[in-house]
Amino acid sequence: MKMPVNIDIDEHPRKHYYFVYGSLREGCHNFRLLNGNAKRVGSTWILKGFSLHSLGSYPAIYPSENKSSEVIGEVYELTDLKTIQYIDRMEAGAGYDKRTKIVYDGNNALPVTVFIYQNQPQSEAIEHGDWILHLTLNAKPEDKKEGETQ
Repeated sequence: MKMPVNIDIDEHPRKHYYFVYGSLREGCHNFRLLNGNAKRVGSTWILKGFSLHSLGSYPAIYPSENKSSEVIGEVYELTDLKTIQYIDRMEAGAGYDKRTKIVYDGNNALPVTVFIYQNQPQSEAIEHGDWILHLTLNAKPEDKKEGETQ
């Protein structure tokens, strides 16, 4: 009888693509969780059919009644299981559901993991769908540090 082979997931990493639209984006305060543990894929990606909302210091996305609504973000390839688990726990603990959706970069479509807020946010949708632009437009001079978006 042949015994099953135990495979260490760290030796044979599987690619996971995460679409990030808020505090995990480059230049934002949680990007440190991805820096060094993820590889950016392309430039800007679009998630269609969702609206972006501010929850204060971080955003949420929620399905939009306006199917032309778009959320702007970045895609990262993650292979480190500990980073994936940490991000998944952090987002779940903040009230987000983990889902697979398709994002677009103009030429390509890619299935990705995205975190969608569990409850409809009470704040108005951010029409342009870009959290970094929202932070830039709403920054107070005393809030900005040199070279920092958030």
